[in-house]
Amino acid sequence: MNTSDFQQKALGLINLINAAITNVRLYPPGSALIRNSVQRMGQSVTEMVQEIDVVEYAEVEKKLLIQGEALSDRDQKKPQVVSFLRMLAEHGLRSISIKKGLREGELAAFVEIMGTAGEEVKAGGGIKQAFQDRQIAHIAIDEQIYVKLDAERTLAAEMNLSDRDIAAALVGQQEVDSGEMEKIREMFKDATMVARIFKEGVRQILKDPGDDAPVPDAIGSLITAFTDMAGPAAGANAKEILNTLLEMEDAVLLSVFTRNIDEVFGESVFAEFMESLEKGRLNGVKARFRHLQEMVSENDAYAPSQGAAIDHVLEIIENLPEKKPQAPLAEKSLKTPSETSPPSPAVDRETRIKRLTGVLSRLLKGDADALTGFTDVDGLAAVVAQMADKGKQFTVDAVIEKLGAGLSSENKKIRDMAAALLGKIEARLDDDTHLDRKVELSRKLVQYLKNESEISDVYEKIARQLQQAAQQMILKEKFDAAKEILDVFQGIYTGSLEKNDAITALTENMLQNISTDEILDILLKDGATDDITHQKKDIYSLIIMGATTVERLLDRLYETHNRAERSRIIQVVTKIGKPAVASVEERLRQGGPWFYARNLVLLMGRIGDRSHLKLLESTFENEDLRVQREAVFAIQAIDPAATGEILLRNLYTVGPENMGLLISVIGMLKYDKAVPKFLEMLELGFSAVTKKEKNALMVKICEALGKIGHPDAIRGLRNLIRSKGFLSFMGVDLEVREAAEAAIKAIKKKG
Repeated sequence: MNTSDFQQKALGLINLINAAITNVRLYPPGSALIRNSVQRMGQSVTEMVQEIDVVEYAEVEKKLLIQGEALSDRDQKKPQVVSFLRMLAEHGLRSISIKKGLREGELAAFVEIMGTAGEEVKAGGGIKQAFQDRQIAHIAIDEQIYVKLDAERTLAAEMNLSDRDIAAALVGQQEVDSGEMEKIREMFKDATMVARIFKEGVRQILKDPGDDAPVPDAIGSLITAFTDMAGPAAGANAKEILNTLLEMEDAVLLSVFTRNIDEVFGESVFAEFMESLEKGRLNGVKARFRHLQEMVSENDAYAPSQGAAIDHVLEIIENLPEKKPQAPLAEKSLKTPSETSPPSPAVDRETRIKRLTGVLSRLLKGDADALTGFTDVDGLAAVVAQMADKGKQFTVDAVIEKLGAGLSSENKKIRDMAAALLGKIEARLDDDTHLDRKVELSRKLVQYLKNESEISDVYEKIARQLQQAAQQMILKEKFDAAKEILDVFQGIYTGSLEKNDAITALTENMLQNISTDEILDILLKDGATDDITHQKKDIYSLIIMGATTVERLLDRLYETHNRAERSRIIQVVTKIGKPAVASVEERLRQGGPWFYARNLVLLMGRIGDRSHLKLLESTFENEDLRVQREAVFAIQAIDPAATGEILLRNLYTVGPENMGLLISVIGMLKYDKAVPKFLEMLELGFSAVTKKEKNALMVKICEALGKIGHPDAIRGLRNLIRSKGFLSFMGVDLEVREAAEAAIKAIKKKG
């Protein structure tokens, strides 16, 4: 699991929770808005629990932690985080844990409870009682490592040590007293806690390796320290660490498993852990270790002993006893290429080359059946990549063309094998040397995604590979090529390319993963006024599909001080339209600096509807004049017919600086119901304003009455003209009288 990506998803879920709670407070039970917001929460949770069983939020010293890790200072200041912490505090909570198996009914009950005032919940027996009464079993409160639950889980809070501190203490990088060390030793009876701290230790090593030891040695020392500390629980902890390791990136696994397995975990512990894995996961682990073995064999930087170590690990995995009961023969015949084993090492090199040459020859002759029963995907991909490196372009292009034709075969096994081979070839080609050919390969793989109707291991692998390809193409500013991939992802996500729920969910995940901060930096940076700028704008609307990405954009809108970048973000969110409304609405309710609030108001004016007029009207209470002015334009953009009434009742909500704007817009809209109010204002005057401000407002009212053109205004305007008195300073100034005369002429002309 990528910690940074998961944190972003967890922040996205916070926004959805905040929005749902806001809707509960604003709308009656059973409202479609509440129902839709709960459904969006459910979709987000479903996606997240595929990566981890429990999504944990906790508050420690007014800071938010996700999965035990504090957010950055920048993220802590985000409005949605501040709002979420405020909600926890209102209900007296220190943590919320959302677990796999959550039902929509539980989510709805959770939102309803959290949307109720804290005092009201307390009066009804307290929040824990409320959870019990509503049978919320998969959302736990106050069950997190940093809050007091039981003997082990209170220790971190009592010691005031973070996961990072504990990991550092175990490898001698931080001093702790004997009492704290004893408490740490007690903690190590909890294997789950060990996994959490181990993950933090690895993260710190990768972030700052230090000069004392290379990364592999440092991680090895960390594992040794953890197993030594556990004592009798060492075996259980080792298995938990192994489970955690399998979620980490390839570089970490290589650091661990290019060492002697006996020195790290012990062969028996490792084998026992692997035997405990379910068959599907074990197959995935085998495939991954084969890939690691390939990486080591192709990289001269690894010593022979390291190659032997990874070979031995793979040998242990592949020689595990066959799981019982064995799958039926019919099931075995349906295995995808990614599940099949590579050629036995016993097959000599000459035989393998002869076999690969034969398959290539048949392919080049147009015989797609050559792929039936073929398993040596890595071998054939390596041969094609070598031919490309040696300049045999004609042959390489011919092979790719024939494999592309195989994607249209009526035989699914041939289609899957052709896709797997094209994917392997694309992965082996160097980005810089063969970029154009990689683009062509991606185009063919895109067709595979478009044509297939059922998800499979091959389909998922190709989708993830195309996600990475799209990112690389954007980074290299190959926007047209990236757009072809994104077009298909967008089509599946929006339903214009009809697929089943599993493929649609996978595609949504791909779109969200594509838009990393680095990618957004590229797409939002200043561009020249040539065709590339227009290409980028096309990509914006394609790449930013999921709620998570909208949240990232709104975060950047909050953070950036670059006016040009803010302008481009506004263009993008406007292009996204309705899918972004809920996020913009929630952010506007949370508030923020004037420039952020003004931009949110602007966005709501572009993508909102009449249901958002009350929210926009509330921004007249913002003390910043620029936010108030933007609200006028936003309300007018959404519903010109309702604007006059809204502005009229808020004339005294805004200050005199903006009252003139409201008066002018009412006049422009010819809202005749404002005539009595305007005449009253002319008669009674204005308090707490300077003479200059008073005259300016009276002139604005006269101009507005002239535009409205209602004859009832003539009498009041004439009284204004006659009110000059014996002394000029006792009456109305000349500029106001002239404005009144002009208004009377305009009204008579219309009459």
